[in-house]
Amino acid sequence: MNAPVQAHQALVATLRREMARLEASSPPPDERPVSTGSPGLDRLLPAGGLRRGTLVEYLTPASGSGAGTLALTAAREACREGRAFVVLDWTTLARSASEGNRSGHFYPPAAAAWGIELSRMLVLRPASDADALWALDQALRCPGVGAVWAACDRLDVRNFRRLQLAAECGGTLGLLLRPARHRGQPTWADVQWLVSPKSKVQSPRSKAKRFSTLDFRPWTLDVELTRCRGAPGGQVVLLELDEAAGIWREVPDEATHSLSLPVRLADPASARRA
Repeated sequence: MNAPVQAHQALVATLRREMARLEASSPPPDERPVSTGSPGLDRLLPAGGLRRGTLVEYLTPASGSGAGTLALTAAREACREGRAFVVLDWTTLARSASEGNRSGHFYPPAAAAWGIELSRMLVLRPASDADALWALDQALRCPGVGAVWAACDRLDVRNFRRLQLAAECGGTLGLLLRPARHRGQPTWADVQWLVSPKSKVQSPRSKAKRFSTLDFRPWTLDVELTRCRGAPGGQVVLLELDEAAGIWREVPDEATHSLSLPVRLADPASARRA
Protein backbone atom coordinates (compact mmCIF):
# COMPACT_ATOMS: atom_id res chain seq x y z
CA MET A 1 0.00 0.00 0.00
CA ASN A 2 1.47 3.34 -1.06
CA ALA A 3 1.97 6.28 1.26
CA PRO A 4 -0.84 8.53 -0.13
CA VAL A 5 -3.45 5.79 0.40
CA GLN A 6 -2.23 5.14 3.93
CA ALA A 7 -2.30 8.83 4.71
CA HIS A 8 -5.86 9.08 3.38
CA GLN A 9 -7.05 6.12 5.47
CA ALA A 10 -5.37 7.53 8.56
CA LEU A 11 -7.10 10.86 8.01
CA VAL A 12 -10.50 9.18 7.60
CA ALA A 13 -9.95 7.16 10.77
CA THR A 14 -8.96 10.29 12.67
CA LEU A 15 -12.06 12.16 11.48
CA ARG A 16 -14.31 9.26 12.46
CA ARG A 17 -12.83 9.16 15.95
CA GLU A 18 -13.26 12.92 16.31
CA MET A 19 -16.87 12.80 15.13
CA ALA A 20 -17.62 9.95 17.56
CA ARG A 21 -16.06 11.96 20.38
CA LEU A 22 -18.10 15.05 19.56
CA GLU A 23 -21.33 13.09 19.25
CA ALA A 24 -20.70 11.34 22.55
CA SER A 25 -20.12 14.65 24.34
CA SER A 26 -23.24 16.26 22.95
CA PRO A 27 -26.13 16.35 25.44
CA PRO A 28 -29.16 14.27 24.47
CA PRO A 29 -32.20 16.16 23.18
CA ASP A 30 -34.37 17.52 25.99
CA GLU A 31 -37.81 16.03 25.39
CA ARG A 32 -39.37 17.50 28.51
CA PRO A 33 -42.09 20.07 27.75
CA VAL A 34 -41.55 23.69 28.73
CA SER A 35 -44.41 25.30 30.62
CA THR A 36 -46.04 28.33 29.04
CA GLY A 37 -46.18 29.91 32.48
CA SER A 38 -49.88 29.11 32.70
CA PRO A 39 -51.37 25.72 33.65
CA GLY A 40 -54.47 26.71 31.68
CA LEU A 41 -52.47 27.04 28.46
CA ASP A 42 -50.33 23.97 29.16
CA ARG A 43 -53.41 21.74 29.23
CA LEU A 44 -54.32 22.77 25.66
CA LEU A 45 -51.02 21.49 24.27
CA PRO A 46 -50.51 17.80 23.38
CA ALA A 47 -47.24 17.54 25.32
CA GLY A 48 -48.54 19.50 28.30
CA GLY A 49 -46.31 22.42 27.38
CA LEU A 50 -44.13 23.85 24.63
CA ARG A 51 -41.54 21.73 22.84
CA ARG A 52 -37.91 22.84 22.74
CA GLY A 53 -36.53 23.37 19.28
CA THR A 54 -39.71 25.03 18.00
CA LEU A 55 -41.08 28.48 17.29
CA VAL A 56 -44.07 29.94 19.13
CA GLU A 57 -46.04 32.92 17.82
CA TYR A 58 -47.82 35.37 20.08
CA LEU A 59 -50.20 37.38 17.89
CA THR A 60 -51.38 40.65 19.36
CA PRO A 61 -53.98 43.16 18.06
CA ALA A 62 -52.15 46.15 19.54
CA SER A 63 -49.27 47.18 21.74
CA GLY A 64 -49.80 46.80 25.46
CA SER A 65 -51.89 43.64 25.08
CA GLY A 66 -49.82 41.60 27.53
CA ALA A 67 -48.43 39.25 24.87
CA GLY A 68 -44.85 40.26 25.63
CA THR A 69 -45.27 39.50 29.33
CA LEU A 70 -46.94 36.17 28.55
CA ALA A 71 -43.97 35.26 26.35
CA LEU A 72 -41.57 36.28 29.14
CA THR A 73 -43.12 33.71 31.48
CA ALA A 74 -42.45 30.97 28.91
CA ALA A 75 -38.87 32.24 28.49
CA ARG A 76 -38.36 32.06 32.25
CA GLU A 77 -39.46 28.42 32.29
CA ALA A 78 -37.21 27.55 29.34
CA CYS A 79 -34.17 29.08 31.07
CA ARG A 80 -34.69 27.66 34.56
CA GLU A 81 -31.74 25.24 34.38
CA GLY A 82 -29.12 27.85 33.61
CA ARG A 83 -29.54 28.41 29.90
CA ALA A 84 -29.16 31.90 28.49
CA PHE A 85 -32.05 34.16 27.49
CA VAL A 86 -31.59 36.20 24.31
CA VAL A 87 -33.70 39.24 23.43
CA LEU A 88 -33.69 40.79 19.98
CA ASP A 89 -34.38 44.52 20.41
CA TRP A 90 -34.86 45.84 16.89
CA THR A 91 -37.58 48.36 16.01
CA THR A 92 -37.47 48.19 12.20
CA LEU A 93 -38.03 44.45 12.18
CA ALA A 94 -40.48 44.68 15.07
CA ARG A 95 -42.37 47.90 14.33
CA SER A 96 -45.12 47.90 16.96
CA ALA A 97 -45.56 44.16 17.36
CA SER A 98 -45.20 44.18 21.14
CA GLU A 99 -45.37 46.45 24.11
CA GLY A 100 -41.79 45.52 24.94
CA ASN A 101 -40.44 47.17 21.79
CA ARG A 102 -42.64 50.24 21.45
CA SER A 103 -39.71 52.61 21.95
CA GLY A 104 -37.11 50.28 20.54
CA HIS A 105 -35.56 49.48 23.92
CA PHE A 106 -36.31 46.29 25.79
CA TYR A 107 -36.52 46.94 29.52
CA PRO A 108 -34.41 44.29 31.33
CA PRO A 109 -35.80 45.01 34.83
CA ALA A 110 -39.19 43.87 33.53
CA ALA A 111 -37.67 40.48 32.73
CA ALA A 112 -35.93 40.38 36.11
CA ALA A 113 -39.28 40.98 37.80
CA TRP A 114 -40.49 37.76 36.19
CA GLY A 115 -37.64 35.71 37.60
CA ILE A 116 -35.19 35.86 34.69
CA GLU A 117 -31.61 36.26 35.84
CA LEU A 118 -30.01 39.34 34.28
CA SER A 119 -26.57 37.70 34.40
CA ARG A 120 -27.78 35.16 31.86
CA MET A 121 -29.68 37.57 29.63
CA LEU A 122 -28.28 38.96 26.39
CA VAL A 123 -29.99 41.90 24.67
CA LEU A 124 -29.07 42.26 21.00
CA ARG A 125 -29.49 45.55 19.14
CA PRO A 126 -28.48 44.92 15.51
CA ALA A 127 -27.84 47.65 13.00
CA SER A 128 -30.09 46.39 10.17
CA ASP A 129 -32.82 43.90 9.31
CA ALA A 130 -30.23 41.59 7.74
CA ASP A 131 -28.18 41.67 10.94
CA ALA A 132 -31.31 41.06 12.99
CA LEU A 133 -32.22 37.92 11.04
CA TRP A 134 -28.64 36.68 11.24
CA ALA A 135 -28.59 37.28 15.00
CA LEU A 136 -31.91 35.46 15.43
CA ASP A 137 -30.61 32.53 13.41
CA GLN A 138 -27.39 32.27 15.42
CA ALA A 139 -29.10 32.62 18.79
CA LEU A 140 -31.64 29.92 17.96
CA ARG A 141 -28.85 27.57 16.85
CA CYS A 142 -26.95 27.87 20.12
CA PRO A 143 -27.55 24.89 22.47
CA GLY A 144 -26.67 27.08 25.46
CA VAL A 145 -29.66 29.37 24.82
CA GLY A 146 -32.94 28.37 26.43
CA ALA A 147 -35.21 30.92 24.75
CA VAL A 148 -35.08 33.75 22.23
CA TRP A 149 -37.65 36.57 22.56
CA ALA A 150 -38.18 38.78 19.51
CA ALA A 151 -40.84 41.02 18.03
CA CYS A 152 -41.10 40.22 14.31
CA ASP A 153 -43.44 41.99 11.93
CA ARG A 154 -41.85 41.52 8.52
CA LEU A 155 -40.90 37.86 8.12
CA ASP A 156 -41.26 36.13 4.75
CA VAL A 157 -41.83 32.40 4.41
CA ARG A 158 -38.23 31.68 3.46
CA ASN A 159 -36.78 33.44 6.51
CA PHE A 160 -39.48 31.93 8.70
CA ARG A 161 -38.40 28.46 7.61
CA ARG A 162 -34.77 29.42 8.19
CA LEU A 163 -35.56 30.35 11.81
CA GLN A 164 -37.58 27.17 12.35
CA LEU A 165 -34.63 25.04 11.21
CA ALA A 166 -32.28 27.06 13.41
CA ALA A 167 -34.47 26.47 16.48
CA GLU A 168 -34.68 22.77 15.68
CA CYS A 169 -30.91 22.59 15.31
CA GLY A 170 -30.19 24.27 18.65
CA GLY A 171 -33.09 22.85 20.64
CA THR A 172 -34.00 26.42 21.50
CA LEU A 173 -37.46 27.86 22.11
CA GLY A 174 -38.16 30.80 19.80
CA LEU A 175 -40.83 33.22 21.09
CA LEU A 176 -41.99 35.56 18.33
CA LEU A 177 -44.35 38.48 18.96
CA ARG A 178 -46.25 39.44 15.81
CA PRO A 179 -49.26 41.59 14.86
CA ALA A 180 -52.64 39.86 14.76
CA ARG A 181 -52.97 40.57 11.03
CA HIS A 182 -50.61 37.64 10.39
CA ARG A 183 -53.27 35.21 11.57
CA GLY A 184 -54.15 32.79 8.78
CA GLN A 185 -50.93 33.41 6.90
CA PRO A 186 -48.34 30.66 6.26
CA THR A 187 -46.34 29.95 9.40
CA TRP A 188 -43.58 27.66 10.58
CA ALA A 189 -44.52 28.08 14.22
CA ASP A 190 -45.35 24.92 16.17
CA VAL A 191 -47.84 26.86 18.33
CA GLN A 192 -49.65 30.11 17.63
CA TRP A 193 -51.55 32.13 20.25
CA LEU A 194 -53.81 35.15 19.80
CA VAL A 195 -53.51 37.34 22.90
CA SER A 196 -56.08 40.05 23.59
CA PRO A 197 -56.57 42.15 26.73
CA LYS A 198 -59.85 41.46 28.49
CA SER A 199 -61.88 44.47 29.61
CA LYS A 200 -61.52 44.81 33.35
CA VAL A 201 -64.31 45.11 35.90
CA GLN A 202 -64.52 48.64 37.18
CA SER A 203 -64.40 49.24 40.90
CA PRO A 204 -67.05 51.63 42.30
CA ARG A 205 -64.24 53.68 43.76
CA SER A 206 -62.68 54.20 40.34
CA LYS A 207 -65.47 56.68 39.61
CA ALA A 208 -63.98 59.02 42.18
CA LYS A 209 -61.07 60.91 40.69
CA ARG A 210 -59.02 60.90 43.88
CA PHE A 211 -59.10 57.09 43.97
CA SER A 212 -58.08 56.57 40.33
CA THR A 213 -54.40 56.02 41.17
CA LEU A 214 -55.34 53.18 43.55
CA ASP A 215 -57.57 51.33 41.07
CA PHE A 216 -55.50 48.13 40.89
CA ARG A 217 -57.77 45.72 39.02
CA PRO A 218 -56.51 42.26 38.03
CA TRP A 219 -54.91 42.08 34.59
CA THR A 220 -56.81 39.55 32.44
CA LEU A 221 -56.15 38.19 28.96
CA ASP A 222 -58.17 36.27 26.42
CA VAL A 223 -55.78 33.77 24.86
CA GLU A 224 -56.87 31.72 21.86
CA LEU A 225 -54.95 28.72 20.56
CA THR A 226 -55.18 29.48 16.85
CA ARG A 227 -52.75 26.81 15.67
CA CYS A 228 -50.97 23.82 17.19
CA ARG A 229 -49.55 20.67 15.70
CA GLY A 230 -51.48 17.73 17.08
CA ALA A 231 -54.25 19.74 18.73
CA PRO A 232 -57.38 21.52 17.51
CA GLY A 233 -57.35 25.29 17.32
CA GLY A 234 -60.05 27.71 18.38
CA GLN A 235 -59.86 27.01 22.12
CA VAL A 236 -59.95 30.15 24.26
CA VAL A 237 -58.75 30.54 27.84
CA LEU A 238 -59.26 33.51 30.14
CA LEU A 239 -56.13 34.19 32.18
CA GLU A 240 -55.59 36.38 35.19
CA LEU A 241 -52.18 37.59 36.31
CA ASP A 242 -51.05 36.29 39.68
CA GLU A 243 -48.15 38.63 40.45
CA ALA A 244 -47.28 36.95 43.74
CA ALA A 245 -46.82 33.51 42.14
CA GLY A 246 -45.54 34.89 38.83
CA ILE A 247 -47.96 32.85 36.73
CA TRP A 248 -51.13 33.32 34.69
CA ARG A 249 -54.09 31.52 36.26
CA GLU A 250 -57.13 30.34 34.36
CA VAL A 251 -60.38 31.88 35.56
CA PRO A 252 -64.02 31.40 34.54
CA ASP A 253 -65.13 33.95 31.99
CA GLU A 254 -68.06 35.02 34.19
CA ALA A 255 -65.91 35.46 37.30
CA THR A 256 -66.19 38.75 39.15
CA HIS A 257 -62.88 40.37 39.99
CA SER A 258 -62.66 42.22 43.26
CA LEU A 259 -60.46 45.17 44.02
CA SER A 260 -57.34 44.06 45.88
CA LEU A 261 -55.01 46.68 47.31
CA PRO A 262 -51.72 46.12 49.09
CA VAL A 263 -51.92 47.39 52.66
CA ARG A 264 -49.11 49.85 52.10
CA LEU A 265 -51.06 51.55 49.30
CA ALA A 266 -54.34 51.85 51.14
CA ASP A 267 -55.05 55.19 52.75
CA PRO A 268 -57.58 54.78 55.61
CA ALA A 269 -57.69 58.51 56.14
CA SER A 270 -58.77 59.06 52.52
CA ALA A 271 -61.39 56.33 52.85
CA ARG A 272 -62.86 57.99 55.93
CA ARG A 273 -63.01 61.35 54.18
CA ALA A 274 -64.85 59.70 51.29
